[in-house]
Amino acid sequence: MQCHVCGTGVRPEQKFCMECGARLQHQRAGELALAPPELGPGRDREAAQPTLALPPVSGGHPMFDPATGQLLVTSLPAPAGPDEDATNVLPALGEPVNTLGGATFAPPDPYAQGPGHWGRETVDAYPVWPGEQSGPARGGYDERSAPTRQQPTRQEYVNQPPYRSDRGSEQYGDPRGATGHVPATYVPWEGGAEPVVYGPTFRIRPLLLLAILAAVAAVVAMFVGVIDIEPEGPLPLGVSKLNDFATNHTVTGILLSVTMVVGALAWCGGFRWGAGLAGGGGAGLAGWVVIVVGQVEVRITQAEALAPSAAVTRDIGYWCLVGAGGLGLLVLFASLLRAGHDGRAGLDPWVAALGAMATIAAVLGPLIPLNDANLDENWSSPPGTNVPTLIFVARFVQLGLLLLCGVFGFLLVRRYGLGLAIGGAIGVGWMTFTTTTEQTDSPIGPAIVNPGSTDGKPYIVTVVGIGLMLFFGLVATAMALIDAD
Repeated sequence: MQCHVCGTGVRPEQKFCMECGARLQHQRAGELALAPPELGPGRDREAAQPTLALPPVSGGHPMFDPATGQLLVTSLPAPAGPDEDATNVLPALGEPVNTLGGATFAPPDPYAQGPGHWGRETVDAYPVWPGEQSGPARGGYDERSAPTRQQPTRQEYVNQPPYRSDRGSEQYGDPRGATGHVPATYVPWEGGAEPVVYGPTFRIRPLLLLAILAAVAAVVAMFVGVIDIEPEGPLPLGVSKLNDFATNHTVTGILLSVTMVVGALAWCGGFRWGAGLAGGGGAGLAGWVVIVVGQVEVRITQAEALAPSAAVTRDIGYWCLVGAGGLGLLVLFASLLRAGHDGRAGLDPWVAALGAMATIAAVLGPLIPLNDANLDENWSSPPGTNVPTLIFVARFVQLGLLLLCGVFGFLLVRRYGLGLAIGGAIGVGWMTFTTTTEQTDSPIGPAIVNPGSTDGKPYIVTVVGIGLMLFFGLVATAMALIDAD
Protein backbone atom coordinates (compact mmCIF):
# COMPACT_ATOMS: atom_id res chain seq x y z
CA MET A 1 0.00 0.00 0.00
CA GLN A 2 1.15 3.56 -0.75
CA CYS A 3 0.26 7.00 0.60
CA HIS A 4 -2.14 8.80 -1.69
CA VAL A 5 -0.21 12.09 -1.22
CA CYS A 6 3.50 11.34 -1.45
CA GLY A 7 3.44 7.74 -2.67
CA THR A 8 5.46 6.40 0.28
CA GLY A 9 4.73 2.79 1.15
CA VAL A 10 2.62 2.34 4.32
CA ARG A 11 1.34 -0.61 6.32
CA PRO A 12 -2.37 -1.41 6.65
CA GLU A 13 -2.49 -0.60 10.41
CA GLN A 14 -1.02 2.91 9.97
CA LYS A 15 -3.32 5.94 10.22
CA PHE A 16 -0.81 8.65 9.24
CA CYS A 17 2.03 8.73 6.67
CA MET A 18 5.49 8.70 8.23
CA GLU A 19 6.92 11.04 5.49
CA CYS A 20 4.30 13.73 4.83
CA GLY A 21 2.01 13.23 7.84
CA ALA A 22 -1.13 12.98 5.73
CA ARG A 23 -4.08 11.07 7.20
CA LEU A 24 -4.49 7.77 5.41
CA GLN A 25 -7.92 6.89 4.02
CA HIS A 26 -8.89 3.24 4.22
CA GLN A 27 -11.93 1.23 3.45
CA ARG A 28 -13.00 -2.02 4.98
CA ALA A 29 -14.14 -4.50 2.45
CA GLY A 30 -12.37 -7.62 3.51
CA GLU A 31 -9.00 -5.82 3.25
CA LEU A 32 -7.65 -2.27 3.32
CA ALA A 33 -7.22 -0.51 -0.02
CA LEU A 34 -6.92 2.96 -1.46
CA ALA A 35 -9.28 4.31 -4.09
CA PRO A 36 -7.37 5.17 -7.27
CA PRO A 37 -6.90 8.88 -7.77
CA GLU A 38 -8.71 10.55 -10.62
CA LEU A 39 -6.26 12.95 -12.24
CA GLY A 40 -7.28 15.46 -14.80
CA PRO A 41 -5.96 18.58 -16.41
CA GLY A 42 -5.92 21.65 -14.20
CA ARG A 43 -6.36 19.79 -10.95
CA ASP A 44 -3.80 20.00 -8.14
CA ARG A 45 -2.59 17.29 -5.89
CA GLU A 46 -5.13 17.92 -3.08
CA ALA A 47 -8.10 17.83 -5.43
CA ALA A 48 -6.80 14.55 -6.75
CA GLN A 49 -7.04 12.85 -3.37
CA PRO A 50 -9.00 9.60 -3.47
CA THR A 51 -12.45 9.44 -1.76
CA LEU A 52 -13.43 6.85 0.81
CA ALA A 53 -15.41 3.99 -0.62
CA LEU A 54 -17.90 2.77 2.06
CA PRO A 55 -19.51 -0.59 1.92
CA PRO A 56 -23.20 -0.54 1.09
CA VAL A 57 -25.76 -1.05 3.83
CA SER A 58 -27.97 -4.08 3.65
CA GLY A 59 -30.90 -3.32 1.41
CA GLY A 60 -28.89 -1.54 -1.27
CA HIS A 61 -28.97 1.93 0.31
CA PRO A 62 -25.71 3.73 1.15
CA MET A 63 -25.16 5.03 4.75
CA PHE A 64 -23.46 8.34 3.74
CA ASP A 65 -23.93 10.53 0.70
CA PRO A 66 -20.72 10.20 -1.44
CA ALA A 67 -20.84 13.90 -2.40
CA THR A 68 -21.79 15.64 0.89
CA GLY A 69 -20.86 12.99 3.49
CA GLN A 70 -24.20 13.35 5.38
CA LEU A 71 -25.87 10.45 7.15
CA LEU A 72 -28.59 8.89 5.03
CA VAL A 73 -29.78 6.08 7.37
CA THR A 74 -32.55 7.33 9.72
CA SER A 75 -33.47 4.07 11.45
CA LEU A 76 -31.70 0.92 12.50
CA PRO A 77 -33.00 -2.56 11.99
CA ALA A 78 -34.74 -4.21 14.94
CA PRO A 79 -32.40 -6.37 17.03
CA ALA A 80 -32.88 -10.07 17.02
CA GLY A 81 -34.74 -11.62 19.97
CA PRO A 82 -32.96 -13.56 22.70
CA ASP A 83 -32.07 -17.15 22.14
CA GLU A 84 -34.46 -19.38 24.05
CA ASP A 85 -31.74 -21.96 24.57
CA ALA A 86 -29.31 -19.46 26.15
CA THR A 87 -28.80 -19.60 29.94
CA ASN A 88 -26.83 -16.37 30.60
CA VAL A 89 -29.45 -13.89 29.37
CA LEU A 90 -30.85 -10.97 31.45
CA PRO A 91 -34.65 -10.98 31.86
CA ALA A 92 -36.77 -8.38 30.18
CA LEU A 93 -37.86 -5.26 32.07
CA GLY A 94 -40.67 -6.08 34.53
CA GLU A 95 -40.16 -9.86 34.33
CA PRO A 96 -40.11 -11.59 37.79
CA VAL A 97 -36.71 -12.72 39.01
CA ASN A 98 -36.24 -16.11 40.68
CA THR A 99 -33.39 -15.77 43.18
CA LEU A 100 -34.42 -18.39 45.73
CA GLY A 101 -34.52 -21.41 43.47
CA GLY A 102 -38.18 -22.03 44.29
CA ALA A 103 -41.19 -19.85 43.74
CA THR A 104 -40.66 -16.83 41.57
CA PHE A 105 -40.24 -13.62 43.65
CA ALA A 106 -41.13 -10.14 42.41
CA PRO A 107 -39.57 -7.15 44.26
CA PRO A 108 -42.20 -4.98 45.99
CA ASP A 109 -43.28 -1.78 44.28
CA PRO A 110 -42.96 1.18 46.67
CA TYR A 111 -45.84 3.00 45.01
CA ALA A 112 -48.12 0.02 44.45
CA GLN A 113 -50.38 0.94 47.39
CA GLY A 114 -50.23 4.70 47.08
CA PRO A 115 -48.03 7.34 48.75
CA GLY A 116 -46.97 6.74 52.32
CA HIS A 117 -46.77 2.95 51.90
CA TRP A 118 -42.98 2.92 52.01
CA GLY A 119 -42.89 4.74 55.35
CA ARG A 120 -39.41 3.80 56.51
CA GLU A 121 -36.52 1.57 55.64
CA THR A 122 -36.90 -2.07 56.53
CA VAL A 123 -33.38 -2.20 57.93
CA ASP A 124 -34.29 0.35 60.59
CA ALA A 125 -34.73 -1.52 63.89
CA TYR A 126 -36.05 1.45 65.88
CA PRO A 127 -39.81 1.67 66.58
CA VAL A 128 -41.71 4.69 65.28
CA TRP A 129 -44.81 4.50 67.52
CA PRO A 130 -45.09 3.42 71.16
CA GLY A 131 -45.61 -0.32 71.43
CA GLU A 132 -44.39 -1.10 67.89
CA GLN A 133 -42.11 -4.09 67.49
CA SER A 134 -38.72 -3.46 65.98
CA GLY A 135 -37.94 -4.67 62.46
CA PRO A 136 -35.10 -6.89 61.24
CA ALA A 137 -31.60 -6.31 62.50
CA ARG A 138 -29.77 -3.35 61.03
CA GLY A 139 -27.57 -4.21 58.12
CA GLY A 140 -29.75 -6.88 56.46
CA TYR A 141 -32.70 -6.82 54.10
CA ASP A 142 -35.47 -9.34 54.50
CA GLU A 143 -36.70 -10.01 50.96
CA ARG A 144 -39.54 -12.22 52.16
CA SER A 145 -41.23 -9.65 54.43
CA ALA A 146 -41.35 -6.18 52.92
CA PRO A 147 -43.37 -3.56 54.88
CA THR A 148 -46.94 -3.31 53.68
CA ARG A 149 -48.84 -1.44 56.43
CA GLN A 150 -49.91 2.18 56.30
CA GLN A 151 -48.96 4.78 58.95
CA PRO A 152 -51.26 4.44 62.02
CA THR A 153 -54.11 6.86 62.35
CA ARG A 154 -54.63 9.08 65.39
CA GLN A 155 -57.14 6.66 66.88
CA GLU A 156 -54.73 3.75 66.42
CA TYR A 157 -51.98 5.75 68.10
CA VAL A 158 -54.22 6.65 71.06
CA ASN A 159 -55.13 2.98 71.53
CA GLN A 160 -51.47 2.00 71.87
CA PRO A 161 -50.28 0.95 75.36
CA PRO A 162 -48.79 3.84 77.36
CA TYR A 163 -45.07 4.33 77.14
CA ARG A 164 -43.50 5.79 80.24
CA SER A 165 -39.95 6.66 81.20
CA ASP A 166 -38.90 6.96 84.87
CA ARG A 167 -35.12 7.28 84.97
CA GLY A 168 -34.95 4.82 82.10
CA SER A 169 -37.18 3.37 79.39
CA GLU A 170 -39.73 0.84 80.64
CA GLN A 171 -42.67 -0.56 78.71
CA TYR A 172 -45.82 -0.90 80.75
CA GLY A 173 -48.94 -2.75 79.76
CA ASP A 174 -52.25 -1.12 78.91
CA PRO A 175 -54.10 -0.54 82.23
CA ARG A 176 -57.34 0.67 80.61
CA GLY A 177 -58.84 -2.71 79.86
CA ALA A 178 -62.26 -2.90 78.27
CA THR A 179 -63.51 0.36 79.78
CA GLY A 180 -60.89 2.49 78.03
CA HIS A 181 -60.13 4.44 81.24
CA VAL A 182 -57.22 4.14 83.68
CA PRO A 183 -58.49 3.12 87.15
CA ALA A 184 -57.76 5.40 90.08
CA THR A 185 -55.91 2.61 91.91
CA TYR A 186 -53.55 1.86 89.02
CA VAL A 187 -49.90 1.54 90.03
CA PRO A 188 -47.50 1.54 87.05
CA TRP A 189 -44.90 -0.65 88.73
CA GLU A 190 -47.36 -3.13 90.27
CA GLY A 191 -45.91 -6.61 89.94
CA GLY A 192 -42.39 -5.28 89.41
CA ALA A 193 -39.73 -3.17 91.04
CA GLU A 194 -40.76 0.35 92.00
CA PRO A 195 -38.78 2.96 90.03
CA VAL A 196 -36.05 4.64 92.01
CA VAL A 197 -36.58 8.38 92.50
CA TYR A 198 -33.28 10.19 92.92
CA GLY A 199 -33.61 13.29 95.10
CA PRO A 200 -31.29 16.26 95.18
CA THR A 201 -27.77 15.57 96.36
CA PHE A 202 -26.18 17.43 99.26
CA ARG A 203 -23.05 19.43 98.65
CA ILE A 204 -21.35 22.26 100.49
CA ARG A 205 -22.08 25.69 99.05
CA PRO A 206 -20.52 29.11 99.83
CA LEU A 207 -23.82 30.29 101.29
CA LEU A 208 -23.51 27.76 104.11
CA LEU A 209 -20.01 28.94 105.02
CA LEU A 210 -21.13 32.58 105.19
CA ALA A 211 -24.15 31.65 107.30
CA ILE A 212 -22.03 29.66 109.77
CA LEU A 213 -19.54 32.52 110.16
CA ALA A 214 -22.34 35.03 110.78
CA ALA A 215 -24.02 32.73 113.32
CA VAL A 216 -20.75 32.13 115.19
CA ALA A 217 -20.07 35.86 115.40
CA ALA A 218 -23.57 36.54 116.73
CA VAL A 219 -23.32 33.77 119.33
CA VAL A 220 -19.96 35.03 120.58
CA ALA A 221 -21.42 38.53 120.99
CA MET A 222 -24.13 37.10 123.27
CA PHE A 223 -21.68 35.88 125.91
CA VAL A 224 -18.97 38.54 126.01
CA GLY A 225 -19.01 42.21 126.89
CA VAL A 226 -20.11 44.72 124.28
CA ILE A 227 -18.82 48.00 125.81
CA ASP A 228 -16.89 48.96 128.95
CA ILE A 229 -17.31 52.44 130.49
CA GLU A 230 -14.98 53.45 133.37
CA PRO A 231 -15.25 54.87 135.94
CA GLU A 232 -18.84 54.13 136.75
CA GLY A 233 -21.08 57.15 137.09
CA PRO A 234 -24.67 57.71 138.14
CA LEU A 235 -25.85 55.40 135.31
CA PRO A 236 -25.40 51.63 135.53
CA LEU A 237 -22.29 51.68 133.39
CA GLY A 238 -19.23 49.48 133.47
CA VAL A 239 -19.22 46.32 131.30
CA SER A 240 -22.47 45.99 129.37
CA LYS A 241 -23.56 42.78 127.65
CA LEU A 242 -26.17 42.18 124.99
CA ASN A 243 -29.19 41.66 127.24
CA ASP A 244 -28.38 44.84 129.16
CA PHE A 245 -29.77 46.84 126.23
CA ALA A 246 -32.97 44.75 125.84
CA THR A 247 -34.02 41.52 127.46
CA ASN A 248 -35.23 39.94 124.21
CA HIS A 249 -32.03 40.52 122.24
CA THR A 250 -30.39 37.17 122.96
CA VAL A 251 -33.32 35.00 121.89
CA THR A 252 -33.84 37.17 118.80
CA GLY A 253 -30.21 36.67 117.77
CA ILE A 254 -30.45 32.91 118.33
CA LEU A 255 -33.62 32.58 116.25
CA LEU A 256 -32.13 34.55 113.37
CA SER A 257 -28.88 32.57 113.44
CA VAL A 258 -30.70 29.22 113.44
CA THR A 259 -32.99 30.37 110.61
CA MET A 260 -30.03 31.42 108.53
CA VAL A 261 -28.07 28.19 109.02
CA VAL A 262 -31.09 25.92 108.49
CA GLY A 263 -31.92 27.72 105.26
CA ALA A 264 -28.35 27.39 104.04
CA LEU A 265 -28.38 23.66 104.81
CA ALA A 266 -31.62 23.26 102.84
CA TRP A 267 -30.05 25.08 99.92
CA CYS A 268 -27.07 22.73 100.06
CA GLY A 269 -29.60 19.92 99.70
CA GLY A 270 -30.93 21.47 96.50
CA PHE A 271 -34.04 23.24 97.84
CA ARG A 272 -34.32 26.74 96.44
CA TRP A 273 -36.59 27.91 99.27
CA GLY A 274 -33.65 27.25 101.59
CA ALA A 275 -31.60 29.93 99.85
CA GLY A 276 -34.46 32.39 100.39
CA LEU A 277 -34.81 31.42 104.04
CA ALA A 278 -31.08 31.94 104.59
CA GLY A 279 -31.21 35.32 102.83
CA GLY A 280 -34.18 36.44 104.93
CA GLY A 281 -32.44 35.30 108.09
CA GLY A 282 -29.30 37.20 107.07
CA ALA A 283 -31.32 40.36 106.41
CA GLY A 284 -33.10 40.02 109.76
CA LEU A 285 -29.75 39.48 111.51
CA ALA A 286 -28.30 42.62 109.92
CA GLY A 287 -31.37 44.66 110.90
CA TRP A 288 -31.23 43.41 114.47
CA VAL A 289 -27.49 44.16 114.72
CA VAL A 290 -27.87 47.80 113.66
CA ILE A 291 -30.58 48.28 116.31
CA VAL A 292 -28.21 46.94 119.01
CA VAL A 293 -25.34 49.08 117.73
CA GLY A 294 -27.65 52.13 117.77
CA GLN A 295 -28.56 51.45 121.39
CA VAL A 296 -24.87 51.08 122.25
CA GLU A 297 -24.13 54.52 120.74
CA VAL A 298 -27.02 56.04 122.71
CA ARG A 299 -25.55 54.71 125.96
CA ILE A 300 -22.09 55.98 125.02
CA THR A 301 -23.54 59.43 124.31
CA GLN A 302 -25.35 59.46 127.66
CA ALA A 303 -22.20 58.38 129.53
CA GLU A 304 -20.12 61.10 127.92
CA ALA A 305 -22.76 63.71 128.80
CA LEU A 306 -22.93 62.67 132.49
CA ALA A 307 -19.25 61.83 132.99
CA PRO A 308 -17.01 63.61 130.45
CA SER A 309 -13.92 61.94 131.92
CA ALA A 310 -15.30 58.41 131.48
CA ALA A 311 -13.22 56.05 129.34
CA VAL A 312 -15.34 54.18 126.80
CA THR A 313 -14.06 50.90 125.38
CA ARG A 314 -15.87 49.02 122.63
CA ASP A 315 -15.26 45.42 123.64
CA ILE A 316 -14.99 42.26 121.53
CA GLY A 317 -18.74 41.76 121.61
CA TYR A 318 -19.26 45.06 119.79
CA TRP A 319 -17.01 44.04 116.89
CA CYS A 320 -18.54 40.59 116.77
CA LEU A 321 -21.93 42.24 116.32
CA VAL A 322 -20.59 44.42 113.52
CA GLY A 323 -19.06 41.36 111.83
CA ALA A 324 -22.29 39.38 112.22
CA GLY A 325 -24.28 42.20 110.63
CA GLY A 326 -21.89 42.49 107.69
CA LEU A 327 -21.87 38.74 107.11
CA GLY A 328 -25.67 38.74 107.31
CA LEU A 329 -25.79 41.23 104.44
CA LEU A 330 -23.37 39.04 102.45
CA VAL A 331 -25.69 36.07 103.02
CA LEU A 332 -28.61 38.15 101.73
CA PHE A 333 -26.75 39.24 98.58
CA ALA A 334 -25.46 35.72 97.92
CA SER A 335 -28.96 34.28 98.23
CA LEU A 336 -30.39 36.87 95.83
CA LEU A 337 -28.24 35.30 93.13
CA ARG A 338 -30.26 32.10 93.59
CA ALA A 339 -33.64 33.77 93.12
CA GLY A 340 -34.38 31.74 90.01
CA HIS A 341 -37.25 29.57 88.87
CA ASP A 342 -37.33 26.13 90.48
CA GLY A 343 -39.28 24.48 87.65
CA ARG A 344 -42.53 24.30 89.64
CA ALA A 345 -45.79 26.16 89.46
CA GLY A 346 -45.80 29.61 91.02
CA LEU A 347 -47.52 30.46 94.29
CA ASP A 348 -51.02 31.87 94.52
CA PRO A 349 -50.84 35.53 93.39
CA TRP A 350 -53.69 36.64 95.66
CA VAL A 351 -51.95 35.28 98.77
CA ALA A 352 -48.72 36.93 97.61
CA ALA A 353 -50.45 40.29 97.14
CA LEU A 354 -52.04 40.14 100.60
CA GLY A 355 -48.69 39.21 102.13
CA ALA A 356 -47.01 42.19 100.44
CA MET A 357 -49.73 44.54 101.74
CA ALA A 358 -49.30 43.15 105.26
CA THR A 359 -45.56 43.79 105.01
CA ILE A 360 -46.14 47.43 104.08
CA ALA A 361 -48.42 47.84 107.10
CA ALA A 362 -45.80 46.24 109.36
CA VAL A 363 -43.14 48.66 108.06
CA LEU A 364 -45.28 51.79 108.41
CA GLY A 365 -46.54 50.87 111.90
CA PRO A 366 -43.39 51.86 113.89
CA LEU A 367 -43.22 55.21 112.07
CA ILE A 368 -46.65 56.44 113.23
CA PRO A 369 -46.19 59.17 115.91
CA LEU A 370 -48.22 58.83 119.11
CA ASN A 371 -49.34 61.22 121.86
CA ASP A 372 -49.09 64.45 119.86
CA ALA A 373 -45.58 63.65 118.66
CA ASN A 374 -44.36 65.02 115.35
CA LEU A 375 -43.69 62.88 112.31
CA ASP A 376 -40.21 64.39 111.91
CA GLU A 377 -39.13 62.71 115.15
CA ASN A 378 -38.54 59.63 113.01
CA TRP A 379 -35.38 61.27 111.62
CA SER A 380 -34.52 64.09 114.10
CA SER A 381 -34.17 64.51 117.85
CA PRO A 382 -37.09 65.91 119.89
CA PRO A 383 -36.65 69.44 121.25
CA GLY A 384 -34.28 69.53 124.22
CA THR A 385 -32.68 66.11 123.57
CA ASN A 386 -29.55 64.93 121.83
CA VAL A 387 -30.18 61.57 120.21
CA PRO A 388 -27.35 60.15 118.06
CA THR A 389 -28.03 60.08 114.36
CA LEU A 390 -27.08 56.41 114.23
CA ILE A 391 -30.25 55.40 116.08
CA PHE A 392 -32.43 56.92 113.33
CA VAL A 393 -30.35 55.21 110.67
CA ALA A 394 -30.69 51.91 112.52
CA ARG A 395 -34.50 52.16 112.61
CA PHE A 396 -34.76 52.81 108.86
CA VAL A 397 -32.25 50.07 108.03
CA GLN A 398 -34.22 47.45 109.96
CA LEU A 399 -37.54 48.53 108.44
CA GLY A 400 -36.03 48.78 104.96
CA LEU A 401 -34.66 45.25 105.10
CA LEU A 402 -38.05 44.00 106.32
CA LEU A 403 -39.73 45.81 103.41
CA LEU A 404 -37.29 44.26 100.92
CA CYS A 405 -37.76 40.71 102.19
CA GLY A 406 -41.54 40.92 102.51
CA VAL A 407 -42.61 42.79 99.39
CA PHE A 408 -40.01 41.36 97.03
CA GLY A 409 -40.33 37.89 98.52
CA PHE A 410 -44.11 37.67 98.28
CA LEU A 411 -44.45 39.32 94.87
CA LEU A 412 -41.77 37.03 93.42
CA VAL A 413 -44.40 34.25 93.68
CA ARG A 414 -41.72 31.58 93.95
CA ARG A 415 -40.57 29.31 96.71
CA TYR A 416 -37.37 31.28 97.05
CA GLY A 417 -39.38 34.45 97.68
CA LEU A 418 -41.56 32.67 100.22
CA GLY A 419 -38.48 31.63 102.18
CA LEU A 420 -37.09 35.16 101.93
CA ALA A 421 -40.29 36.72 103.33
CA ILE A 422 -40.58 34.25 106.21
CA GLY A 423 -36.90 34.49 107.11
CA GLY A 424 -37.02 38.27 107.21
CA ALA A 425 -40.13 38.32 109.43
CA ILE A 426 -38.95 35.88 112.13
CA GLY A 427 -36.79 38.39 114.04
CA VAL A 428 -39.27 41.27 114.06
CA GLY A 429 -42.07 38.80 114.79
CA TRP A 430 -40.36 37.65 117.97
CA MET A 431 -39.60 41.23 119.02
CA THR A 432 -43.24 42.21 118.44
CA PHE A 433 -44.55 39.20 120.35
CA THR A 434 -42.34 39.62 123.42
CA THR A 435 -42.97 43.37 123.61
CA THR A 436 -46.73 43.13 123.19
CA THR A 437 -47.16 40.29 125.71
CA GLU A 438 -44.44 41.62 128.08
CA GLN A 439 -42.67 38.27 128.24
CA THR A 440 -39.43 39.80 129.60
CA ASP A 441 -38.52 42.71 131.85
CA SER A 442 -37.51 45.36 129.30
CA PRO A 443 -37.96 44.18 125.71
CA ILE A 444 -38.02 46.40 122.63
CA GLY A 445 -40.09 46.07 119.46
CA PRO A 446 -39.27 46.60 115.78
CA ALA A 447 -37.48 49.94 115.23
CA ILE A 448 -37.26 50.23 119.05
CA VAL A 449 -40.38 52.32 119.70
CA ASN A 450 -42.90 54.66 118.06
CA PRO A 451 -42.20 58.42 118.34
CA GLY A 452 -44.01 59.78 121.41
CA SER A 453 -44.82 56.33 122.88
CA THR A 454 -44.90 56.17 126.68
CA ASP A 455 -45.22 52.44 127.35
CA GLY A 456 -42.77 51.17 124.70
CA LYS A 457 -45.27 48.74 123.19
CA PRO A 458 -45.66 48.46 119.41
CA TYR A 459 -48.57 50.25 117.78
CA ILE A 460 -51.59 48.19 116.77
CA VAL A 461 -50.79 48.66 113.06
CA THR A 462 -47.39 47.07 113.64
CA VAL A 463 -48.86 44.12 115.51
CA VAL A 464 -51.54 43.45 112.88
CA GLY A 465 -49.09 43.88 109.99
CA ILE A 466 -46.53 41.46 111.45
CA GLY A 467 -49.25 38.95 112.34
CA LEU A 468 -50.80 39.00 108.87
CA MET A 469 -47.40 38.77 107.27
CA LEU A 470 -46.60 35.55 109.14
CA PHE A 471 -50.14 34.24 108.57
CA PHE A 472 -50.02 34.65 104.80
CA GLY A 473 -46.55 33.16 104.83
CA LEU A 474 -47.92 30.01 106.49
CA VAL A 475 -50.86 29.89 104.04
CA ALA A 476 -48.52 30.13 101.07
CA THR A 477 -46.32 27.41 102.59
CA ALA A 478 -49.29 25.07 103.02
CA MET A 479 -50.41 25.66 99.44
CA ALA A 480 -46.88 25.02 98.17
CA LEU A 481 -46.74 21.72 100.06
CA ILE A 482 -50.11 20.67 98.60
CA ASP A 483 -48.91 21.48 95.09
CA ALA A 484 -45.73 19.51 95.69
CA ASP A 485 -47.73 16.41 96.70
